[in-house]
Amino acid sequence: MKKKILLLVLLTLLLIPATVMANTEEKTSRSNDAPSIQIGAELEPRTDTTFPAGDFTGGMNVTAYSSPDSSFDVTLSYLRSAKNSIDIEIYAISNGFLLHELNQAYQRNNNIKIKVVASWISSGFEKSDTRAALYNISQIPLDYESQTNIQLYWTDDSPYERTHAKFIIIDEEVVLIQSANWAKTGIPPSPTTGNREWGVAVKNQNVVDYYLEIFGYDLINSKLYTPNPDDFKDFSASISTGSYTHPFSEETFIGTMRIRTIVTPDNAIPTIIELLESASDTLDVQQMYIRIDWHEGYEDLFMEELVDAAQRGVDVRVILDQKYNKEENLETANYLDSFGIEVKFGDTTKLDAIHNKGVIVDEKAVLVSSINWSNESVTENRETGIIIYDSDVANYFTNIFEWDWAAGEIPEGLPEFTGLQIMFPLIALTIALLTTIKLRKKQVKTG
Repeated sequence: MKKKILLLVLLTLLLIPATVMANTEEKTSRSNDAPSIQIGAELEPRTDTTFPAGDFTGGMNVTAYSSPDSSFDVTLSYLRSAKNSIDIEIYAISNGFLLHELNQAYQRNNNIKIKVVASWISSGFEKSDTRAALYNISQIPLDYESQTNIQLYWTDDSPYERTHAKFIIIDEEVVLIQSANWAKTGIPPSPTTGNREWGVAVKNQNVVDYYLEIFGYDLINSKLYTPNPDDFKDFSASISTGSYTHPFSEETFIGTMRIRTIVTPDNAIPTIIELLESASDTLDVQQMYIRIDWHEGYEDLFMEELVDAAQRGVDVRVILDQKYNKEENLETANYLDSFGIEVKFGDTTKLDAIHNKGVIVDEKAVLVSSINWSNESVTENRETGIIIYDSDVANYFTNIFEWDWAAGEIPEGLPEFTGLQIMFPLIALTIALLTTIKLRKKQVKTG
C-alpha cells in the first residue's frame, strides 16, 4: 500500500512541471519561430535625426489627471492661463468646446501665438473633423493669411507616417502629455461619461524644452494648412452624460523626481523595454489594444516583456478595451492567460472605451503616453510619452487602475483555469497524499 501511495505522490510531482511546460510550449515555439525586430531598422527612411530619450532629475511640478474625471477642467485651466503661446501637436480634433477656448484665448490677447500641428493621415471622420477644426481656428483672426500669430499645419510631408502624439505646451513653461485626442470622448465636458485616459502636466524647464524641440522639428517638417471653406463644420455644443461617478480629481505633486521623455519612432522601443524589465514586484498595463504580432510576424516586444516578467515572479495585470478592439484583444487575452497573466476587459457600462496607453511598475514609476502597442505606433508614427519615477504620482494612477480593475470583466471564453491555477490543486493533492502516508505510519505504530 505504501508503494502505491508513494507512486501517486511521484506522479503528482511530475505532473506539476509538465503542466508548466504545456503552458510555456507555445511561448517557446513562438520565440524560436518569430524573427527578432531590428530596433531602429525601420527608422532610417523615416527621419534624418534621432531624438534620444531624455533623462531629467530635479525639482518637478506634476499635475496628474484622468478622463472622464478631470481632463476637461485641467485642459481648460491651462488654456485659460496662457499669456504668450499655445503649442498643440495632436492626432485628431473634434471637440468644439476646446476650439472655443482657443478663440477666447485670442480674444483676450491678440498677440498670443497659437500653433497647431495635426495629422493628415487618420480615419475618415477624424480627418474631416480635424480639417474642419483647423478651418475654424483659421477664422479666429480676421486676417489669417497676413498675420503670423496663428499657424496651422498638417504632418502630411513629415519624416514619419502620421502624428499620433497628444501634447500641449503652454507659454513654453508647462507641457501636458496625455493619451486623449481633442475629442468629446477623450476630453469630455461632462465627467460622467467618456474614455478612460491618463494625462500629466509637467512644469520643469528641461522637460518642457525637450518637447519644444520635438514640436519645432515637427512643425518645420509639416505643411501649412490652407483654409478651404468646404472644410467648415459647425461643431455640436451638446454634452453627453452618463452614470460614471468620477471619483478621481486632479492632484499636483511637487518635489524631486526623475523623468524620462519618450518620442517615437526615435527611442520608444528600448526605453519602454527598459521600464518593463525593471519590474520586480508588480506590473499594471492599461492599453486600448495589444497585438500578439507586430509587422510581418515580428513579436510584440512589449507583450513578450510581460510574459518574461510573469515568469520571473512579477504580478502582471492587463486591462484592454472591448468596445473597438474586442476580437483582437480576446486573442491577446487568451495568449497572456496561458502564462498566468490576469487580463480584464474595461467596463463599458460607465466608461465609453479604454483609450489609455499606460503602464505602472512596482507602484513607483508610471508611463503616460499616446503609444499603442503596435508596430505602426513605435516605428512609423510620431508619438510622445513620459515616465515619471515617483511613488506618489504612480500611486495616483494605481488608484485609478484599481477602480478599473474592480469594474472590469474577465474576457468571455478564457479557460476556466490558467496554468498557475491548475498547479494549486496538484500541490494540494500532493499535500493530501503526504498527510495520508503520515497517518498510515501513525496507525501502524499505534495498532
